[in-house]
Amino acid sequence: MVFDRKTLVVPNNTKFEEKTIVTNGDVVIGDRCLIQFGIKTDGRIFIGEHVIIDGNLDATEDIRVDIFSNIGGSVKSGGNVYFGEKVKVKGKLSLNGDLDVGDSVEIDHGFEAKGWINIRSPIPVIIYVFIYLMQLLKMGDRKSVV
Repeated sequence: MVFDRKTLVVPNNTKFEEKTIVTNGDVVIGDRCLIQFGIKTDGRIFIGEHVIIDGNLDATEDIRVDIFSNIGGSVKSGGNVYFGEKVKVKGKLSLNGDLDVGDSVEIDHGFEAKGWINIRSPIPVIIYVFIYLMQLLKMGDRKSVV
């Protein structure tokens, strides 16, 4: 089946429990979605930008959460976890793999990672502008060869 942003696909054997959606395989959630359940799967979870999830995330493999998303519960992963910039987690984060987080990520109740932890911090804009201006000044400093 081809991925279509306008189509909701609920796989067979998916269960909507009181506070959790339990399914098999990968879960893909598009940008700007509101889900008032938690998600539990034996695959991976991919979450787009500006998504709000009111429950817990639980995956046996990797979890990827894009920028400006809010998770209202805890996050548990059997693999690696990637959080984009400005992601907020109201619960605890626990994972068995590597953790890769962007700038200004908030995890309210701490985290436990068994692998490497990589915190990406972009160069402040003022330093970038300064480096750019220095390179422009160096270009004007060359002597002409006659």
